[in-house]
Amino acid sequence: VRTGPARFVVTVHPPIIPENEATAEVTLHATVTKITEFIEARIRENPGQWFWMHRRWPKIPRKDRKRHG
Repeated sequence: VRTGPARFVVTVHPPIIPENEATAEVTLHATVTKITEFIEARIRENPGQWFWMHRRWPKIPRKDRKRHG
């Protein structure tokens, strides 16, 4: 959290540990959901502190970007 020019308070949270689900795909989906919910909760706590610099969900998957220019 920014507290002034070049001044911040950093909070360290416990890690988000993937839980073994039925399949790797289900595990991945559940873990990404937990991470997204965590990020959303931190943003809701103090929305004025957030500025997202990149596209989190690009329209073209990274492996296919060269083909699309």
